Amino acid sequence: MNNGCLLFAHNGNIDYGSQAVLAANLVRKYLNVPVSLVSDKETINDINSKFTHLPFDNVIEIEKPNNSNQRRLYDQESKDYKLFNFINGNRHSAYELTPYDRTLVIDTDFLVFTDNLSKYWNSDDFFITPGMLLLQDDTTNPKEHKVGPYSIDMVWATNIIFSKNHETKLFFDLVEFIKQEYYYYSNLYEFHPGQFRNDFVFSIACHIMSGHGVDPWHKELPVPLFFDDRCEILKIKDCGDIIFLVEKQDKHILARSSQQDVHIMNKSSLLNNLNQLLKLADYER
Repeated sequence: MNNGCLLFAHNGNIDYGSQAVLAANLVRKYLNVPVSLVSDKETINDINSKFTHLPFDNVIEIEKPNNSNQRRLYDQESKDYKLFNFINGNRHSAYELTPYDRTLVIDTDFLVFTDNLSKYWNSDDFFITPGMLLLQDDTTNPKEHKVGPYSIDMVWATNIIFSKNHETKLFFDLVEFIKQEYYYYSNLYEFHPGQFRNDFVFSIACHIMSGHGVDPWHKELPVPLFFDDRCEILKIKDCGDIIFLVEKQDKHILARSSQQDVHIMNKSSLLNNLNQLLKLADYER
């Protein structure tokens, strides 16, 4: 079977292209599969101007989607919150765009430091992340996040693995339909429609495919560590350990990630440490 990883990257005021180069190098190192990039001409040109060689077996150029989101995140440089633009509305096209029979899709700020995901290649089932382990709130079950306060359990589109088959095609068609009717489903599943979230759309699609929650259609991937936008990378060791400064209950604590897959929401901290992180992937610019 032809296995591989698919990344989506469209630059706004966040350099998602550079994040994609990092994520791809880590996937190639730890999962030993090819990586393809879905991006637009402007972002691709920016990547080519910054890196001498690229880790992508395929670069799939598409028109830059005209729908963008804004998200309020903590900015490490200004030490304050600011609005960041991001484009995430074309994840539903993964089924049509992937050149692989079995595909891993990850966010570009999801960093692979283990081979844990390799065990899911030899299957035709659809796998998705059921939760995130938040160090800031270690009293909450990682799987207890909801789409709305009184709605269904949320799954995370941060990483998914699927095969090309009839059922999966139906799923991605459903994801696209829910995206198109986002405001209707926001009323039905009780969430605010102001920001488009793939997590919500994929959660609803999984819920419907599961007979509206009667019999789970999808399977679960491991729950990764989640560092939110106020977690700052303090030190990166050659052995692969990453030391974070974590804000927890109005206090700051140190946390260490070692040989764990991590989802890092602090984009400025990630990019400020890009060269050191690339060295962990055995990549030199």
